[in-house]
Amino acid sequence: MEEMAAMLNEYAGGLQQSFSTVFDRVGQSLAQSAQMMQMMNDVMEAALLQNLRLEHAFDPAARELHATIENCSQILLGEITLSVYVDGSNAAEADAQACVSSQSFTSFGPGDQHIVRVPIQAEQVAGRCELTFKSPGTHAPLHKSCPFRISLFQTVQFEAVRRENVRIHPSTQCTSAKVALHRLRDVLRLSPLDAMVTADAGSYRVAVHEQGDARLQRAFFLSISRSSDGAGSEVAVAAEHNSDEAMHDTDALRLQCDALLRELEELMK
Repeated sequence: MEEMAAMLNEYAGGLQQSFSTVFDRVGQSLAQSAQMMQMMNDVMEAALLQNLRLEHAFDPAARELHATIENCSQILLGEITLSVYVDGSNAAEADAQACVSSQSFTSFGPGDQHIVRVPIQAEQVAGRCELTFKSPGTHAPLHKSCPFRISLFQTVQFEAVRRENVRIHPSTQCTSAKVALHRLRDVLRLSPLDAMVTADAGSYRVAVHEQGDARLQRAFFLSISRSSDGAGSEVAVAAEHNSDEAMHDTDALRLQCDALLRELEELMK
């Protein structure tokens, strides 16, 4: 009897060890399957985000930011939200972004496209467009964003003025050789058929909007000329001189001209 009990005990111990081994292997297999599923889900989400087009453009005539989204994948998405945020307007708000537009769509199928138009009042603004939706696999929130920056030169109007009608404060003029002419044509919004006005013929007057930037409470002239060594070109910005106005602080005007020129150089990057 004792021998049988010992045998049964040994057999039970073997079964327990076998079950323990089986459970360990099942656990390892489930863990590997979970890791594989997570990996596949990560790959799917990355591919999905890559195939969602999110772009922006600024319409200077309408003074609107156009945020465009398009589903270039083959996956039907549920509710999505497109939001537009703008940076704070002063140093105290530099790290803060305010949501100026948020629009949701109940579904977003393959090939679907939406354009959200956001009025822009400021002369110069930066921020980001952000697309938010739930992952089709895990339902975790997914985000895709793209930053934007609307330059002051994208919101003002330019008027070509003949040389004899250009009146400037010479002491306010600032010059730069860092402005590429082919990029400057885009800034001036010249068509391929329009010739660029150079300083020997005239200048471009920067028109003032009704709600203009503080730097543009008066007009400025932008002129293009050949550099002194003849190898390149120079762009100059100077404040308009108006004989009907009282004398302005030319140092302050020169600082404004320099700020405009730095902004123009920034657009060349």
